[in-house]
Amino acid sequence: MGAVRKAATAFILLAVASFLIYLGLLYVSAVSAKYSISRINLLNVSDPVRAVLSRQLDIDLYLSIEGRGPLSVPVKSLSGQVYLEDKYVGNIRSAEPFRIPASGTVTVHLTFHLDLSGLSAPDIQHIVASISSHGGEVKIGFDGIIEPVILFFPVTIPVSYQFYALTSSNAPEVIDISWDTMAATVGETVGFHVTVRNIFRGSTIDGVLTLIVREDVALGFDVDVETFHFTVHLLPGESRTFSGLFKPYKRSSTRGFFLKAQWGDAVLAEQENKYPPRLSVVEGVLSVIDAYWTVGGSRVTICKLGDEVTAHVVLRASEAPVEGTIIVKIRKDLVLMPDVDVKAVKFEVFLRRDEVKEFTVTFTPNEPSSISLRGYFIEVEGDLSWTMPNTYPPRLRVSS
Repeated sequence: MGAVRKAATAFILLAVASFLIYLGLLYVSAVSAKYSISRINLLNVSDPVRAVLSRQLDIDLYLSIEGRGPLSVPVKSLSGQVYLEDKYVGNIRSAEPFRIPASGTVTVHLTFHLDLSGLSAPDIQHIVASISSHGGEVKIGFDGIIEPVILFFPVTIPVSYQFYALTSSNAPEVIDISWDTMAATVGETVGFHVTVRNIFRGSTIDGVLTLIVREDVALGFDVDVETFHFTVHLLPGESRTFSGLFKPYKRSSTRGFFLKAQWGDAVLAEQENKYPPRLSVVEGVLSVIDAYWTVGGSRVTICKLGDEVTAHVVLRASEAPVEGTIIVKIRKDLVLMPDVDVKAVKFEVFLRRDEVKEFTVTFTPNEPSSISLRGYFIEVEGDLSWTMPNTYPPRLRVSS
């Protein structure tokens, strides 16, 4: 009998010890596990502001559990408080139990519904304003507990997490898009700049910014002229400026040029339809500011047959530099007959803006004014079309 009692006592002690060891292993497995929320999403939300204003949200939560103990442990629940933009919006609690693995990592997918009808109007305004100012990025906070079950007794393990969820494109914000100047001449090289900023708080931006120079066509469809691609890498809050060069041209239908920034197919910014900020194209304008005759250095409007006469044409370039060609002609002013060229001289013109330059042609009249010949006049052709007024003076009479 003594031996049986000893054996029974040893068995009971062994069973109790095994049970205690089992509980210890369960506890070690529960508390040694690593818990993290790998992702929190707003479920089926394309416009987070509209979702918040509707006061109904569905949240997708992914809980990663890395088992580091010898045993798998059941979890009674995950529960806690949810915050949007640091404002408490409600409690969540898992409906189905799950397990901590003995080893390895598992991801538990949980979905919760939040009713925001209890939120105050100021809290709603704060959340909406914060989301809007960060391009649709939502700051989601979770503060809760996981309850593994050690036999019949739950153990409380705190879990806290903060995440920034992007509900739309990861496009940067364009904070400036401009030309170096408001007006340029044809063929002049003009610089442009576009500055973009990462307005997100938890997301890095990587991608390609496309900048298009477009021609503003009068009474027609605008057309793409030149496209530039810039590789963008921006950390949260970081800004960067990209630059390029463009040479404008001028057609009869060209009003000017404007810049358009895209991220993929999405238009980020476009210069508004006015001048400025759009780039206007200025062409130099040649004009005759004076035209006269001289004989021996003195101005005349009447000369004698055989005098050496110099015709003077004074030009000015307005608005912009001018490069071109003109032909200065001396012509006979015939009565009831087509006028006739006496002499024509071609000149290459290179004038800076507002520069004045004189061109001269010398000739000797070979016929005096008469019933059939009124006199002589100056005419300019080429990049400038001009004819001396049909009066005497300034036209030249020749006496015999």
